[in-house]
Amino acid sequence: EGGPLQHAGGRARAGVVIESIDGARIAAGQDWYPLLNRKAGKPVRLALRDPRTNERWEESVHAIAWGAQSRLLYLRWMRSRRDLVTKRSNARSAGTSAGTPSRWSTGPTTVSRDSADT
Repeated sequence: EGGPLQHAGGRARAGVVIESIDGARIAAGQDWYPLLNRKAGKPVRLALRDPRTNERWEESVHAIAWGAQSRLLYLRWMRSRRDLVTKRSNARSAGTSAGTPSRWSTGPTTVSRDSADT
């Protein structure tokens, strides 16, 4: 959620295969991170394939910096943990908002306890 492909307004979805980045083919198992090195904020051309239909197309997106990707992964992890707690507690969390325990506060990159927990 919130990554470059969602912001591009294109057709790429989970399960779509990135076959090349800026014309450089990506072999199965290849480390493709070097193909994005020093491209943060710049347009990148992706060749995509939907394995369900075998349809191929290209999309242009703006690459993000490593730090921005780390933040997106952290937020995804936080949502998955919150959803798991909500599911396992059958959404019975007194004094909470949207299933998030009230004693935890989340910042951009940290989780800290309030003074009641120390």
